[in-house]
Amino acid sequence: MGNNTKLIEKLNHRIAELEAENKSLIAKVTKYESIIDETTKAKTEYEKCLKSCRELSATYAEAVKEARQAKRELTEQMEKEIANFRKHSRMLLKDAPK
Repeated sequence: MGNNTKLIEKLNHRIAELEAENKSLIAKVTKYESIIDETTKAKTEYEKCLKSCRELSATYAEAVKEARQAKRELTEQMEKEIANFRKHSRMLLKDAPK
C-alpha cells in the first residue's frame, strides 16, 4: 500500500503541475487571441485609411488635370486677345493722323 500511496501522490502532483501549465497556456492563448483581434482591427483601419488616401490622390490628380486644362485654355484665350489687341493697335496707329 505504501507504494500505491506514493504513486498516487506522484500522479496527483503531476496532475496539479499539468493543470497549472494548462492554465498558463490558456492565459497565453487568450493574450495572443487578443493581440490577433487588435491587429485585425488595426489592419482594417489601415486599409480604410489607405483607401481614403487613394481616393484623395485620385481626386487630387483629377483636379490637377482640370487645372492644367483650364490653364491651357486661358493661355490660348489670352494669346488670342493679345493678338487681337496688337492687330487693333496697328490698325489704329495706321489710321491715326500724322
